[in-house]
Amino acid sequence: MFVNPNPYTNGVEEGGVKAVSVEVTAATVRGFQGNPLVSTEDNYMKRETYELPTMIDPGDPNKEREIWHMFPGSYEFTSDVYVNVPDGHVAYIVATSDLFDGGVTVDSLIFEPGYKGLVSGILKVDGGELFLQAGQPVAELVMQKVEGAA
Repeated sequence: MFVNPNPYTNGVEEGGVKAVSVEVTAATVRGFQGNPLVSTEDNYMKRETYELPTMIDPGDPNKEREIWHMFPGSYEFTSDVYVNVPDGHVAYIVATSDLFDGGVTVDSLIFEPGYKGLVSGILKVDGGELFLQAGQPVAELVMQKVEGAA
């Protein structure tokens, strides 16, 4: 059963709360570079990341709006939304319908009971470039009650 995640989150703008989800915006976006991911029995080496800088939107007549310019690929993002998942519940994020319609998906972990921290995930950009304004919603946090959870 879906539950309203709002009582278990903070850092959410007013109006960003819906009946069964909370809007998640990207506060930072990081790209992957460098070394390959190595995950073997005796070695684990993460990929290096770099912070994706914002640029001034060339379509903004006032030249004030900052955007991220992303090419097809995967990008790690963090938000300003902090979640505290209660016992007996799990949470996860899904892409907004606008991004999904544009060929962008969101992957995340399942935030297990007891997880406390910032909501983050992976933006997967397919089918062309993505211009994303900082602060625009990229995902929605959904929480479910889990039957038989310890």
